[in-house]
Amino acid sequence: MSEPSASTSTQTGDQRTIAVTLAAPSKEDQRGEATLLELTAKERFAKVRVPVIALGVICVLGMWPGPHLVLTLPAGIVAFIIFRYAMARGTFLTRLTGPCPTCGEEIEISEQPADFPIVFNCPHCRRRMDINPAGGAA
Repeated sequence: MSEPSASTSTQTGDQRTIAVTLAAPSKEDQRGEATLLELTAKERFAKVRVPVIALGVICVLGMWPGPHLVLTLPAGIVAFIIFRYAMARGTFLTRLTGPCPTCGEEIEISEQPADFPIVFNCPHCRRRMDINPAGGAA
């Protein structure tokens, strides 16, 4: 992975800017810049606290006899899946800019998990591209 070109610490995690490669089939790769936000475990937990607590309450209330028993197991499973999914997602792409390898138009992507390679369709020419950190995979 390439070295970050800039790094700042904010109240909502550690932000860093990296160089990325925008690649399209049969086209020359282009360079772009991405800003990544790395959340701490406490910040990731804060994002899922309300849904997990709500589903936990459904599990507890579901222990009463009657039709509520049907909700207990699914609510517990869903709460566990939401918790695990959110805790595993610690790095987010907050901004990406660069030229489309197919049409050359400037593109901008914002707010999504930074699961490289990112597959993206250009909003101008609708062609598919892969976005990777410059110099290798994340």
